[in-house]
Amino acid sequence: LTKTDMRQRIHEAVQDEAFIESRIAPITEQAAQEWYRAHAEELRIPALHRVSHIFLSRHVPKKPDRTVEMRGIQRELQKGTAFTIVAAKYSEDARNKNHGGELGWLSTARTPEDFMAHVEKLHVGAVSGPVETRLGWHLLLVTERRASRLPTFEEVKEEVVALLDFQQRQKLRP
Repeated sequence: LTKTDMRQRIHEAVQDEAFIESRIAPITEQAAQEWYRAHAEELRIPALHRVSHIFLSRHVPKKPDRTVEMRGIQRELQKGTAFTIVAAKYSEDARNKNHGGELGWLSTARTPEDFMAHVEKLHVGAVSGPVETRLGWHLLLVTERRASRLPTFEEVKEEVVALLDFQQRQKLRP
C-alpha cells in the first residue's frame, strides 16, 4: 500500500466508527436485565471439583499395566503418609507433582469423561483406588466441590452489557 492508500483506509475506518457511534444507544440496565432473564441458563456455572492426583503414565513401553505400582502407592497413603508427599515422590505429572498433585478446579466441560466419571463419584476427602484412563493411572483426591449454579445478574452485568453493545455494533458494520 502507498502512504496515500493507507491514509485513505484509516480515514474510511474512522468514518465508519464515527457512523456507528452516532447510531448506537447506551445499553440500559433494564435491557441488560431483560437479556439476563431470557438467557440466564446459558450463563450457568457448571459444578466444579477441586482435585489432586498421583499419576503414572500409560506411555512407558516396559510398563503396559501399572495397576500393581498404583496399589503400592495406595498402601503408602493408607499408612498415613500425606497425599502431597506421596505425589511429590511418585507422580509422573511434572506440572503438579511438586504442588501436592493439585490439578485445580475441574468441570465436565473441560475434562476428559473417563477421568471425570471417577471424580464425580468420589467423596470429598477420600482417596480413590487406582483409576485407569486413556492417559494412564491415577489416585484421585477431591478436596472441595461447588455445585452448579446460575450467576447473579450483578456477577455478569458487565459481560451482558458488553455483549449487547457488541451485537448492536455488529448490526451497523458495513
